[in-house]
Order: sequence, then structure tokens, then C-alpha cells
Amino acid sequence: NGFSQYITNGNASLQNALLKEYQLTPDNFGQNGSVWYQNRVDLQFNFSIEAEIFLGFNDGGADGIAFVLQSLSVNAGSSGGGIGYDGINPSFAIEFDTWQNCDPAEDHIAMVLNGVSCHNPATTIQGPSTIANVEDGQWHPVKFTWNAAAKNFKFYWNGSSTAFYDVIYDIQTNIFGGSPFTYFGFTAATGAARNDHRIR
Repeated sequence: NGFSQYITNGNASLQNALLKEYQLTPDNFGQNGSVWYQNRVDLQFNFSIEAEIFLGFNDGGADGIAFVLQSLSVNAGSSGGGIGYDGINPSFAIEFDTWQNCDPAEDHIAMVLNGVSCHNPATTIQGPSTIANVEDGQWHPVKFTWNAAAKNFKFYWNGSSTAFYDVIYDIQTNIFGGSPFTYFGFTAATGAARNDHRIR
């Protein structure tokens, strides 16, 4: 019954309580939405988070979805090309980007620090890694795991048993100044192009 533990912001809304399905943005221009788990995750302990993401039907749409760890609040988020996480600082994100702003034209995934959605070596740990079109009207399974002792973060894409990203990185120290407490959630946004973004 974990859906009752989530906080929605902006244009995000609960669509199906049984499936724990949230619409982050409706298929309209200038939308933004976020869904945060209201209890903080302690990075001193292992965790595994599994979900499915839906990035719309429109291959010319925008802008994508991001999985985010951040220490600020349960109402963090932004609009437009930053996929709803741009400017959330400090933060750690895996973005699923479907629109070219200051990044590749192809749909891509990246591991990003401190809400800087324009990729540069200082704030992009992995990627951007191009992927096949994901604005395909399909649900895509994702999994995020953290091994606290090893400082090992793994991300699994589209149901694969092999990690898409597998990095050793001290998230607690390097991003959050030693504090272990973060909120996890998903963000999305649209701008001059649009799509229906959902998670469950």
C-alpha cells in the first residue's frame, strides 16, 4: 500500500491506486510534475527500488523522466527541458531524455549530479548513452540498487539482469556532504513539445 506514502507536485496526479500509477505530466505543453516518497531513504543502508516508466506515444515529444535522489524536500521540481530535475541541488539523477536541448538528439540515458541537465564532465558520471526510441507507448521496467558498504550504485534498464550502469561512487559524501538522508522520486516536464509521462 505504498502509494499512500507518495507526495505529488505540479501537474502530477494519481491515476490508478491499485497499480500505483502516477501521471507526471499530461500530454500538454508547459507541464511539470514530480512524485516523491515522503519518508527519507538512509544511504547507510542498502536499497532496491523498482518501477516502470512510460514516456508517451509521440516520437517527436518531450522532455522525459528522471529518477532522483535529493535532500531538499518533497516538493522539489522544475519545468521545461530540464526534465523536472534541473536545478535540484544537491541531487543524484538517472535521466531518460527524449528531446535534444544541450545533449544528443537521440533518446538517451545519463547519470547526473546536482540538477545540471546539460552534460559536462563535472556533473555527468555516466553517459549520455543513446537508446532506441522509448516514446513508443510501452512501459519500460527500471531498477535502482545501492550497496552502502561498497558505495556501489547499479541501474538496470528494460528488465535486463545486467546493469546498464554500475558505478562505485560515494553519493553520501560527494553529493550530500556526509548526510545519509535523501528523498527518492520521479520528475518529468514538457515545454514547447509534449508527451504523456507516467510511472508505476
